Amino acid sequence: MKLKSEPGEKFEYLSGNTQLLGLVLERALKDKTITAYLEERIWKPLEMEYDGSWSLDRKKDGLEKTFCCINARARDYAKIGRLYLNKGKWNGKQIVSEEWVTKSTKIDTTNGSASYYQYQW
Repeated sequence: MKLKSEPGEKFEYLSGNTQLLGLVLERALKDKTITAYLEERIWKPLEMEYDGSWSLDRKKDGLEKTFCCINARARDYAKIGRLYLNKGKWNGKQIVSEEWVTKSTKIDTTNGSASYYQYQW
């Protein structure tokens, strides 16, 4: 496929691109689901109080909707907020890189950007 513009030149929200990134991640994980990866890398380290879930595109054996749809309780979302407030650290342990937190929360000034959305969240 031909690119509409060079990467980094223009922002355009396309949930399909984020879903495609999810498919790439799924293939890279091989025998692990994206949900299991989320649980291992985020849910358990943050000591979430409740199980989270990722909506699927169909009821049984569906694909995780990586463009949206992580289901969690407000208390657990608050823990994600605290993680970002502390630059990716949780109780002194770096869970998400500080560089990622900084870049993903900085207002994007790319042509067509949206101040409320970037880095797939």
